[in-house]
This record gives sequence, structure tokens and C-alpha cells, in this order.
Amino acid sequence: MDKNKKFIIHRAANSMKDDHYNMGKAWKQVKDRSINKSNRFIALRIIKYAACALLMIGITVYLMYNNTTETKITKTASLQPGKNECSQVRLVLANGEEIRLSKKQKTIKVEKLGMSFTRDSVNGQLQYRNSIDSLNGEIELRYNELHVPKGADFYLKLPDGSSVNINSESKLRFPVQFSSHSREVYLEGEAFFQVAKDSTAPFTVHAGGKDITVLGTKFNVSAYNDDSKWITTLVEGKVMVTQQDRNDILHPSEQLTVHKETNIVETRTVDTELYTSWIDGKFYFKGYRFEDIVKKLERWYDFKMIYRNEEIKDMTFRGTIDKHQPLEQLLRYLEETTNIHFNIQDKTITVSRTD
Repeated sequence: MDKNKKFIIHRAANSMKDDHYNMGKAWKQVKDRSINKSNRFIALRIIKYAACALLMIGITVYLMYNNTTETKITKTASLQPGKNECSQVRLVLANGEEIRLSKKQKTIKVEKLGMSFTRDSVNGQLQYRNSIDSLNGEIELRYNELHVPKGADFYLKLPDGSSVNINSESKLRFPVQFSSHSREVYLEGEAFFQVAKDSTAPFTVHAGGKDITVLGTKFNVSAYNDDSKWITTLVEGKVMVTQQDRNDILHPSEQLTVHKETNIVETRTVDTELYTSWIDGKFYFKGYRFEDIVKKLERWYDFKMIYRNEEIKDMTFRGTIDKHQPLEQLLRYLEETTNIHFNIQDKTITVSRTD
């Protein structure tokens, strides 16, 4: 089985982990533990376990806090998840022309630049082609820019066969045509790359003052300007990360993190799904601080979180969030299982403790 098929099967299998929750076992635990309790206590336990079972199928968040509250979310508006609406995405061409991408657009041609963008009818991916031969390196490269705003993500296939999943609030600069001896793109934000192999032309991602060079591989880069860490996670192949006077080689399942404030570099082995699940419509968390989770949600649901109590930022969570569910569903669950309360005013959410 080739690596691409194995990768797809592995991702599909793992994305279904939460759906295999043993509901029968959960009900048996309720019965065994509740046998000599009052009817009211039994009812409460049943409701609790049933709620957990249902939430594991939809939005699931396992908390390290067990306090409960009966408060209700106060809101004046509904925050819906990003729907990958291509009409929000801007493509700024090398000649300065700006195109608002729409799902209805099947083909976009730019005759002066010898470029065309064709949408794949199966997955909606935008395939970029050019009719100009690769540059020999002596001619100045000209770049297009793809701007993906909050509440959206985008899929682009480059003319060399490489594909890029671009996350919300991100920008990708890519040349009208690649050089004959190198392939270079520039990223601000987050993207997942599947690079086509070409031993004569290394593929380099410039992001956050660092360079990631590969020949053919799959990896994720998170380089948001307002994040405290710069992170690249390797799924398949091998990459070299270059920054200032050091080079780091990564192997599959390894992650390199640069702490921006201290410039400390860490390399460790990780579960890559925790850092690439966003391309499958989910957010996986394991021991994540609430503030770090919120940053990801802010980019997807396009809102701003205000903290009434600073200690809330350090609450730790683990679990899975379905990106395509309304944000209120997640907030309601957090209110029912912790001692925090949310107040929604348009695109501003205020969180506070209830005790």
C-alpha cells in the first residue's frame, strides 16, 4: 500500500476514535454504581452519563475540572462556524489584479500572466496552472498572494503537483511560475503542505523568519504573528528547518517548537493528529490551556474573548471539537461542566467564574 493511501486510511480511522465509545459499558457503570442510591441520585447519574455519551459523538471536551453549574449562556447573537466560503478568500495576482474567489467559479484565466485556476469538481480544490516554462533563475520571480480570512480555510494545488491546505487568518505567497532549480513559497499563519517530490528543485517554505526545506513530504506549519510559539510538525518524509545559524532535521512524528520570547528550540515526538486535525474539520486537544484553545477558535468563529478572571486562561482541557458545530454548543457544555459562564455580545465573548 502506498504512503498516500496509508495516510488517508490512518487519518480516517483515527478521526472515528470518539465514535466508538462503548455506550453499553457506560450504562452498566451507571447501574452498578447507583444500585443502592435514591431515585433522585440515580436519575442524576443517568443524565450525566447519557450526556457524556452523546457529547463524545458530537462535540467532545474532557475536562480536568469537575465543578458543575446551572448558569445559562447570555447572548445577543449566534456565532456560526466557518463554512469555507470561498467568496471571502482574496487572490491578489502578481499584476495587482484582485479576484474574489467563489465556489461557483470553475475556471479563472489570467491571459497576461499565462495562468489559470481550475476548481476540482470532487473536492473543490483550486488547481493552479501556468503555461510558461519554469524560470532559469535569472529572471525576477513574480508572486501571487492568497488571503484566507477568519472563518474560512482553503485548498490550493500548485503547478508542481504540491497541495496546500491554508488555515483561517493566513496568507500564502507563491510565484507565477517556479524557478527551474527551486520552489519557494512564503507563509503567514498556518498551512498543511503535501509536497510533490522533485530532487532537482527543493521546496522551501519561508515562515516567521525560518526556512523549511524539503524534497517531498507532508508537514504542518503554524507561524501566526500573535502566537507565542512557532511550530512545525512532520507527518511524513524529512525536512530541514533553518534559522539564523542552526539547522534542525526532523523525522516523521517529530515536532520542532521555537519559543519566540526566549528563542529556545525544542524537538519532540508527538501525535501528529493533534496538530493536523484542523484539515479534517476537527480540533484535537490534549492538555491544552484554555487560552490556547480560544486562540484557535477565535480564528475559526471570528470572535474576541475577554477574560474577567485571569486564572481561567490556565484551565486545562482535552478532547475533540467539531469545527462545523455552532460555538454556542461548545460553550454550553463548558458551562454545564465547569464553574465558568459566557456572555456573548455580537462578536465579543466575555468569560467569568461563577463562584
